[in-house]
Amino acid sequence: MTMTSGTTAATANEATVTTAAARRYQILVYHHTHWDREWWSPLQIFRIKLVQLIDELLETLDRGPSFRSFMLDGQTIVLEDYLEIRPENRERLLGYIGAGRVECGPWYILPDEFLVSGEAHIRNLWDGALSSPCARPRRASDTSSLGAS
Repeated sequence: MTMTSGTTAATANEATVTTAAARRYQILVYHHTHWDREWWSPLQIFRIKLVQLIDELLETLDRGPSFRSFMLDGQTIVLEDYLEIRPENRERLLGYIGAGRVECGPWYILPDEFLVSGEAHIRNLWDGALSSPCARPRRASDTSSLGAS
């Protein structure tokens, strides 16, 4: 650090701290869920949590446009699981999907790359496309089962 005449180490340090504090960062938060249909609990236990999650999501979306989007973990079966319990919310949920505020797909269920064949992956994507009300599935937020090696 170069100090000019009359600058002490303390004031130079304060200037460095002030400069660092003045930096601006943009933080992006991507709202999504990692949804296990069954894992350590049975389907119906997880479904109760799914219904609570989507009910709260719909209420949040209803409150205003500042909450712009939510990704349902890249699988479309969560829509079926939810709407079997809450069919009265079908149009509301589909409205948010159509507006791009709720995203879903491209998979029907989340695949495990090493447990199924290539044909099964293609059929899973096909079923996801056929069952999805999303016009353009954009991404899968959870690809943990797709190998990175």
